[in-house]
Amino acid sequence: MNGKGEQHVTAIHEAGHYVARAFLGGGTSNVAAVTIVPTDTASGQVVLERCHDFQILSGGLLPARAAQPLGRRMLMEALAGPAAEARLNGDDALLAYADFFFCPDWALPRDYLDAGQIVECLAAPNESAAWIWDSATEWTEDLLSRPDIWAAIEAVASLLIADGTVDGDDDRLWQTVEPICDGALRDPTWRRRLRIQ
Repeated sequence: MNGKGEQHVTAIHEAGHYVARAFLGGGTSNVAAVTIVPTDTASGQVVLERCHDFQILSGGLLPARAAQPLGRRMLMEALAGPAAEARLNGDDALLAYADFFFCPDWALPRDYLDAGQIVECLAAPNESAAWIWDSATEWTEDLLSRPDIWAAIEAVASLLIADGTVDGDDDRLWQTVEPICDGALRDPTWRRRLRIQ
Protein backbone atom coordinates (compact mmCIF):
# COMPACT_ATOMS: atom_id res chain seq x y z
CA MET A 1 0.00 0.00 0.00
CA ASN A 2 1.58 3.24 -1.11
CA GLY A 3 0.39 6.77 -0.66
CA LYS A 4 -1.77 8.29 2.00
CA GLY A 5 -4.99 8.95 0.14
CA GLU A 6 -8.19 9.42 2.08
CA GLN A 7 -9.27 5.82 1.51
CA HIS A 8 -5.92 4.51 2.78
CA VAL A 9 -6.08 6.71 5.89
CA THR A 10 -9.65 5.60 6.63
CA ALA A 11 -8.70 1.95 6.12
CA ILE A 12 -5.77 2.24 8.54
CA HIS A 13 -8.01 4.05 11.06
CA GLU A 14 -10.75 1.40 11.00
CA ALA A 15 -8.21 -1.43 10.98
CA GLY A 16 -6.68 0.13 14.10
CA HIS A 17 -10.00 -0.19 15.94
CA TYR A 18 -10.53 -3.77 14.78
CA VAL A 19 -7.01 -5.03 15.54
CA ALA A 20 -6.98 -3.36 18.97
CA ARG A 21 -10.32 -5.02 19.75
CA ALA A 22 -8.89 -8.41 18.76
CA PHE A 23 -5.65 -8.00 20.75
CA LEU A 24 -7.24 -6.51 23.87
CA GLY A 25 -9.75 -9.33 24.27
CA GLY A 26 -12.84 -7.54 22.99
CA GLY A 27 -13.58 -10.43 20.67
CA THR A 28 -14.18 -10.49 16.96
CA SER A 29 -17.20 -12.82 16.94
CA ASN A 30 -19.68 -9.96 17.34
CA VAL A 31 -18.12 -7.84 14.58
CA ALA A 32 -20.65 -7.78 11.74
CA ALA A 33 -18.36 -5.89 9.36
CA VAL A 34 -15.48 -3.49 9.02
CA THR A 35 -16.05 -0.88 6.35
CA ILE A 36 -14.58 2.20 4.74
CA VAL A 37 -17.78 2.89 2.82
CA PRO A 38 -18.79 6.40 3.95
CA THR A 39 -22.13 7.12 5.58
CA ASP A 40 -23.75 10.43 6.51
CA THR A 41 -21.98 10.37 9.86
CA ALA A 42 -18.71 8.49 9.33
CA SER A 43 -16.08 7.78 6.71
CA GLY A 44 -15.84 4.19 7.97
CA GLN A 45 -16.67 2.03 10.97
CA VAL A 46 -16.41 -1.27 12.76
CA VAL A 47 -20.02 -2.48 12.84
CA LEU A 48 -20.92 -4.63 15.84
CA GLU A 49 -23.86 -7.05 15.78
CA ARG A 50 -24.60 -6.50 19.43
CA CYS A 51 -22.67 -4.48 21.89
CA HIS A 52 -23.95 -3.28 25.19
CA ASP A 53 -20.53 -2.60 26.67
CA PHE A 54 -21.07 1.12 27.17
CA GLN A 55 -24.53 0.65 28.71
CA ILE A 56 -23.05 -1.94 31.09
CA LEU A 57 -20.10 0.32 31.93
CA SER A 58 -22.08 3.54 32.36
CA GLY A 59 -25.02 1.90 34.14
CA GLY A 60 -22.92 0.77 37.08
CA LEU A 61 -23.99 -2.82 36.47
CA LEU A 62 -20.51 -4.19 37.12
CA PRO A 63 -18.36 -4.08 40.24
CA ALA A 64 -15.26 -1.90 39.82
CA ARG A 65 -13.11 -5.03 39.55
CA ALA A 66 -14.92 -6.00 36.33
CA ALA A 67 -15.68 -2.49 35.07
CA GLN A 68 -12.04 -1.36 34.99
CA PRO A 69 -10.83 -4.00 32.48
CA LEU A 70 -13.89 -3.49 30.27
CA GLY A 71 -13.57 0.30 30.34
CA ARG A 72 -9.84 0.34 29.72
CA ARG A 73 -10.24 -2.03 26.75
CA MET A 74 -13.05 0.11 25.34
CA LEU A 75 -10.97 3.27 25.81
CA MET A 76 -7.96 1.87 23.97
CA GLU A 77 -10.20 0.50 21.20
CA ALA A 78 -11.69 3.98 20.75
CA LEU A 79 -8.24 5.59 20.66
CA ALA A 80 -6.68 2.96 18.38
CA GLY A 81 -8.30 4.39 15.22
CA PRO A 82 -6.94 7.92 15.70
CA ALA A 83 -3.62 6.46 16.92
CA ALA A 84 -3.24 4.34 13.78
CA GLU A 85 -4.06 7.35 11.63
CA ALA A 86 -1.54 9.51 13.54
CA ARG A 87 1.14 6.83 13.19
CA LEU A 88 0.49 6.55 9.44
CA ASN A 89 0.72 10.33 9.02
CA GLY A 90 3.85 10.63 11.18
CA ASP A 91 2.07 12.75 13.80
CA ASP A 92 3.65 12.94 17.22
CA ALA A 93 0.88 11.67 19.45
CA LEU A 94 -2.78 11.50 20.28
CA LEU A 95 -4.56 14.42 21.88
CA ALA A 96 -3.46 14.91 25.51
CA TYR A 97 -6.23 15.11 28.11
CA ALA A 98 -5.59 18.81 28.75
CA ASP A 99 -6.13 19.53 25.04
CA PHE A 100 -9.17 17.24 24.89
CA PHE A 101 -10.74 18.77 27.99
CA PHE A 102 -10.57 22.32 26.66
CA CYS A 103 -11.61 21.53 23.09
CA PRO A 104 -15.29 22.13 22.20
CA ASP A 105 -17.28 18.97 21.42
CA TRP A 106 -18.10 20.15 17.89
CA ALA A 107 -14.39 20.25 17.05
CA LEU A 108 -13.63 16.70 18.20
CA PRO A 109 -13.84 13.51 16.13
CA ARG A 110 -16.39 10.93 17.33
CA ASP A 111 -13.70 8.57 18.65
CA TYR A 112 -12.45 11.23 21.07
CA LEU A 113 -16.00 11.94 22.27
CA ASP A 114 -16.54 8.22 22.88
CA ALA A 115 -13.21 8.02 24.71
CA GLY A 116 -14.19 10.99 26.88
CA GLN A 117 -17.43 9.30 27.93
CA ILE A 118 -15.54 6.13 28.83
CA VAL A 119 -13.02 8.10 30.91
CA GLU A 120 -15.88 9.73 32.83
CA CYS A 121 -17.16 6.25 33.74
CA LEU A 122 -13.70 5.09 34.86
CA ALA A 123 -12.54 8.13 36.84
CA ALA A 124 -12.46 7.56 40.59
CA PRO A 125 -11.21 9.52 43.59
CA ASN A 126 -7.83 7.76 43.49
CA GLU A 127 -7.40 8.05 39.70
CA SER A 128 -7.94 11.28 37.83
CA ALA A 129 -9.55 11.41 34.42
CA ALA A 130 -6.35 13.00 33.10
CA TRP A 131 -4.22 10.08 34.33
CA ILE A 132 -6.61 7.50 32.83
CA TRP A 133 -6.71 9.33 29.48
CA ASP A 134 -2.98 9.98 29.24
CA SER A 135 -2.10 6.41 30.30
CA ALA A 136 -4.50 4.97 27.74
CA THR A 137 -3.07 7.13 24.95
CA GLU A 138 0.48 6.09 25.88
CA TRP A 139 -0.48 2.40 26.02
CA THR A 140 -2.41 2.61 22.73
CA GLU A 141 0.57 4.19 20.98
CA ASP A 142 2.79 1.50 22.54
CA LEU A 143 0.46 -1.21 21.24
CA LEU A 144 0.50 0.15 17.69
CA SER A 145 4.30 0.38 17.72
CA ARG A 146 4.54 -3.42 17.97
CA PRO A 147 5.52 -4.88 14.57
CA ASP A 148 2.97 -7.72 14.81
CA ILE A 149 0.13 -5.33 15.59
CA TRP A 150 1.08 -2.86 12.85
CA ALA A 151 1.39 -5.71 10.34
CA ALA A 152 -2.13 -6.88 11.25
CA ILE A 153 -3.45 -3.32 10.85
CA GLU A 154 -1.88 -3.03 7.41
CA ALA A 155 -3.28 -6.43 6.39
CA VAL A 156 -6.82 -5.50 7.48
CA ALA A 157 -6.46 -2.11 5.76
CA SER A 158 -5.44 -3.86 2.51
CA LEU A 159 -8.61 -5.96 2.66
CA LEU A 160 -10.69 -2.82 3.22
CA ILE A 161 -9.09 -0.99 0.32
CA ALA A 162 -9.72 -3.98 -1.95
CA ASP A 163 -13.30 -4.68 -0.86
CA GLY A 164 -14.63 -1.53 0.83
CA THR A 165 -16.48 -3.66 3.38
CA VAL A 166 -15.32 -6.93 4.88
CA ASP A 167 -17.88 -9.08 6.69
CA GLY A 168 -16.97 -10.01 10.23
CA ASP A 169 -17.16 -13.72 9.42
CA ASP A 170 -14.83 -13.43 6.41
CA ASP A 171 -11.99 -15.92 6.97
CA ARG A 172 -9.47 -13.45 5.53
CA LEU A 173 -10.28 -10.98 8.31
CA TRP A 174 -9.86 -13.60 11.03
CA GLN A 175 -6.59 -14.86 9.52
CA THR A 176 -5.05 -11.39 9.81
CA VAL A 177 -5.71 -11.12 13.56
CA GLU A 178 -5.65 -14.74 14.69
CA PRO A 179 -1.93 -14.68 15.70
CA ILE A 180 -2.45 -11.65 17.98
CA CYS A 181 -6.03 -12.33 19.11
CA ASP A 182 -6.49 -12.01 22.88
CA GLY A 183 -2.76 -11.32 23.26
CA ALA A 184 -3.40 -8.89 26.11
CA LEU A 185 -5.01 -11.65 28.13
CA ARG A 186 -1.80 -13.71 27.99
CA ASP A 187 0.71 -10.91 28.58
CA PRO A 188 1.38 -9.87 32.23
CA THR A 189 2.15 -6.25 31.28
CA TRP A 190 -1.12 -5.87 29.40
CA ARG A 191 -3.06 -7.69 32.13
CA ARG A 192 -1.78 -5.06 34.60
CA ARG A 193 -2.63 -2.20 32.25
CA LEU A 194 -6.15 -3.51 31.75
CA ARG A 195 -6.50 -4.41 35.44
CA ILE A 196 -7.34 -8.02 34.69
CA GLN A 197 -7.22 -10.05 37.90
